[in-house]
Amino acid sequence: MSTAGLTGAGVTHAPEFRGLVQGACAGLLRRLHRWLRRAVVDVPELADVVPVLQQSVRLYRAGQYEACLAQAMAAGRKLEASRAAHPALPPL
Repeated sequence: MSTAGLTGAGVTHAPEFRGLVQGACAGLLRRLHRWLRRAVVDVPELADVVPVLQQSVRLYRAGQYEACLAQAMAAGRKLEASRAAHPALPPL
């Protein structure tokens, strides 16, 4: 989700947009956490993504939902790339 053009001097996010981004981030974090918790048993090197997700959670707790979403999406891309190397892993 690109937010280009939605931030800047004098521009604020509508509460609905903020809530949408917050919900998307929360859902993605939950999904990645559940998937990673199961997959890391079979592919221990997936644990390398844990610090990225931890940073996402810190951003979420700080109310920085756009940054959280960007960070969580980066983690998701890393996990998706790992799936390509380990086809037995379930889909994200």
